[in-house]
Amino acid sequence: MHRIGPANRIAELRATHGLSQARVAELIGKDRSVVTRYERGEVQIPDSVKLELAVLFGVTRAYLMNWDGDGTTDATDATDATNDGGGVGEGEVAA
Repeated sequence: MHRIGPANRIAELRATHGLSQARVAELIGKDRSVVTRYERGEVQIPDSVKLELAVLFGVTRAYLMNWDGDGTTDATDATDATNDGGGVGEGEVAA
């Protein structure tokens, strides 16, 4: 199956943050099977979920989607103005 760009990035960020698929799903209000499908590149990720994942992992949407950049937020990144770059680690709860 063809992998959609961010599939590997999501799995990588999740592992880096020490989060299970189930925990990521809980934090973004989705079923674990949906997160699995995102990571496998089986489905397109809705824009609202891209933002939730970017905020969760403390990266820009561009980095999450493998579009560009090193993942750090920038004041010129108007599409991620709500992302403070903090992210959420294991044991933390997204606001």
